Amino acid sequence: MRDYFTLNGTTSTTYGCTIQKRPDYVTPSKVIEKFSVRGRSGDLTIDTGAYNNVTLPYDVFVPHDQVSAFVNWIKTFVGYQRLEDTYDPDVFRMVLYEDDLTVENLMGQFGQATITFNAKPQRFLKDGEVVRTFTESGEAMLNEYEPAYPMIVINGSGDVTLAINNNAVNITGLDSTITIDCETKNCYRGTLNLNNTVSLTNQFPFLDKGANTISWEGDITSVEITPRWWKI
Repeated sequence: MRDYFTLNGTTSTTYGCTIQKRPDYVTPSKVIEKFSVRGRSGDLTIDTGAYNNVTLPYDVFVPHDQVSAFVNWIKTFVGYQRLEDTYDPDVFRMVLYEDDLTVENLMGQFGQATITFNAKPQRFLKDGEVVRTFTESGEAMLNEYEPAYPMIVINGSGDVTLAINNNAVNITGLDSTITIDCETKNCYRGTLNLNNTVSLTNQFPFLDKGANTISWEGDITSVEITPRWWKI
């Protein structure tokens, strides 16, 4: 079976496109802030804990009669899209396609091209999309990867507080359920914005490396956490 990639849910084989050569494994560089002090030699640096984007070039073949449709498909996407491939089936990435695309004609039978994606540094684990449900305060969640910003759904009522380690979300007048997206820092129920019902102790919760204690106060019946595990 030939290898292929999947972009935003559509496989490249829909257009007859298969991968000739996968991207090399490249670790992202760290985001380091540098500044100088007058009269002092050398830059001072701050490690922000973040990583830069990486480039992912795929060498591909496309049947000659599907080149136009393939190119149109690739160039229709705006913003970050989900990318998966058959080489690393347990993870996915979020990528942009920004470049012009040149397809080399091979004897009128195939087109050959390099598709270069601009990818966020995270290699997200598909296992991190599985919801974990907690029904008792004080349980622990183990993170074996990089610090992750989860999606949290709290089910309960009244004034409640949910904490992961020392970072707590305080909710006033919880009405059945609230979703907390710790990555985008938004709180809502369906299309209803609930940011005005929430205050924080320290910062939005995150899942640090190692064991993380999930605790709460108030009338909470269950907490559902989508951890969003990732690695570089």
